[in-house]
Amino acid sequence: MDTVNLLFIIFLVAIVVISFPLGLIVMKKRKDYKDGLSTVFLVSFVLLLFVFPWYQSAAAEHFAGTMGVILNLVLVFVLYIVYIIVSWLILMLIHRRSLAS
Repeated sequence: MDTVNLLFIIFLVAIVVISFPLGLIVMKKRKDYKDGLSTVFLVSFVLLLFVFPWYQSAAAEHFAGTMGVILNLVLVFVLYIVYIIVSWLILMLIHRRSLAS
């Protein structure tokens, strides 16, 4: 695995590590999982807007326009949708458990 793809994966993991705890904090303060999910979505989307252009420029220099770059971006988009759905389920579950306690 080359450095550009490795850095791209590290940035994506960093987005998850930053956005989900922020969503948890907002959910606990406002006592609504929808606010937490909105925070997760907003923060992760804004951070993705910074990472995608970097990846496109770095990959264009390194790979010279191969299909792998496009496939990586499509895969990240699909995984992003899965991440938002899983975040929604986890936040809703945590919210329901805190209401039951």
